[in-house]
Amino acid sequence: MKGRGLVRKWAALALLPLLMVPLLVLTMDRGEQQTAPAPPAARDSHPALFFDGKRFFDAVRSAESVAEPEGPVVGGIIPHHLLPGHLITGFFRGLAAGEAPETVILIGPNHDNEGRARALTSKLPWRTPFGLVEPDRDIIRALTATGLVAVEDAVLTTEHSVAGIMPAMKYYLPEARVVPIILSGEMDPAEAQRLGEALAARWSDGTVFVASVDFSHDLIQSQAERHDALTLKALRETDAATLFKLDNRYLDSPPAIATLMAAMTVLGADHFVLLENTNSGALLNDELAPTTSYVLGYYRPGGLPIELAALRDCPESPRDGSRFLPSGVSVPGYDQVGSDADEDGSGCQWLTPPLPGTP
Repeated sequence: MKGRGLVRKWAALALLPLLMVPLLVLTMDRGEQQTAPAPPAARDSHPALFFDGKRFFDAVRSAESVAEPEGPVVGGIIPHHLLPGHLITGFFRGLAAGEAPETVILIGPNHDNEGRARALTSKLPWRTPFGLVEPDRDIIRALTATGLVAVEDAVLTTEHSVAGIMPAMKYYLPEARVVPIILSGEMDPAEAQRLGEALAARWSDGTVFVASVDFSHDLIQSQAERHDALTLKALRETDAATLFKLDNRYLDSPPAIATLMAAMTVLGADHFVLLENTNSGALLNDELAPTTSYVLGYYRPGGLPIELAALRDCPESPRDGSRFLPSGVSVPGYDQVGSDADEDGSGCQWLTPPLPGTP
């Protein structure tokens, strides 16, 4: 009897591993189900990646030393390098002191030329320590419908030319919405012109355009000042053609400034006023260190605005360099080849650029 009991015991022990297999499989399956990561939730806002509290509030305290715009502001130029943070805070402080805008169209470079289009935007809000900056979804929807701008939220998240500006905007303009746009360095003059016209066509009272651009790079202070003199001349003369001939030693985004210029011209606000021009060498008191230079300025009404209602009624400009604009608007170097103007002169005209090689 004792021998039979031992046999049964050894037989049970031999079967034990086989009986454990389903249990182990079941346990592993449950363990995998318990530890498998849940699918990531849809990102509902951009994180605040470029906020330094001490630097920001130092800039807020220094903002009072920055000259404020006089009169109405239609557009502006600010740096995105945070070393001259007082210029950024000073600009938005000045806007808040006047008729605070309801929407800021913020245009900056796409430094890494990421994304599938040359002009990118985002429909997501932006987190800041002072609350969310909400996007102006109506304008963004209208822009994307033109095909000139594409939505790529992830690219804008890490682009400091727009992301780094959001805390100052929220601090001084807590109710304002934003239309963030970043532009590839590969954008050409015709594309910048079309985008500027499309932005101007969606302007209304309470909208301000801001180009977030840094100027000369990697030069000693005296060289930076000479280069800035040339770019400032182009700004005052609304000379986008010259800007497109310049490289990073002069500015980091000719397309952003050219787009701003095009919008300002359409709106009759192409009078540029310089508030401040400095560089990191001057701010750090180091004349021989490689610098980045900064321009702070704004555009105010000074020309004859194009009738926006007529501009909205004209077709989108094609991609061959031709432009559809309201009748009676002249563009240097362009010839009129057609018009559907009524007897009172209202309507649209078709302008073409000069042929290559012609004066």
